Amino acid sequence: EEYAPGPRVTIIQPSVDHTPQATPNAVRVQTQMTVEAVTPGSSDLIVWPENAILLPYEKHKDYQDTVAFLVRSRQAPLLFGTQASGPDGRRPTCSAFVVDTDGKTVGRYDKVVLFPFTERRVLPVLEKFWPSASNFVRRLTLSAWGSAPDGVSGPGGTALSIPIASGSMLVWTPICYETNYAWLAREATLN
Repeated sequence: EEYAPGPRVTIIQPSVDHTPQATPNAVRVQTQMTVEAVTPGSSDLIVWPENAILLPYEKHKDYQDTVAFLVRSRQAPLLFGTQASGPDGRRPTCSAFVVDTDGKTVGRYDKVVLFPFTERRVLPVLEKFWPSASNFVRRLTLSAWGSAPDGVSGPGGTALSIPIASGSMLVWTPICYETNYAWLAREATLN
């Protein structure tokens, strides 16, 4: 069987801390590595880590400007992980974004399976029926992790259409341990 050449993908994986506080440095390092590794037109897609920008991307123009500079100057779309705003505009999501060579966000996948304590509240029903227990869990979470996230999960497995020179390619972008959920992959192929 013969196979046609596939898309040229460049994966950038720096060895730096990825935390909300370290986001400016992580983005600086990822940007520098991308500029050094990708000559204009040499890649069909650039991929940054799932935790590349751990602040809400849509609310930080400086990161949007950095990404727009990269996709335009390298002539390749960028797929990266970020925190984003959920449907209500308040609660965060853990997301993958695709930005095309014009600097426009053309795809988004919101993580479906969230970690308890670090990405979503544990037993939110306690807030209504047993507030003191809910406050205890929140304080315990704050003391262990420094924050008590209240993330919202995505609607389900979704494949992203990534624009490349020869057209587009469909990619499912599982985030973190979602690779262990075959039902999400099946769902993504159907949507």
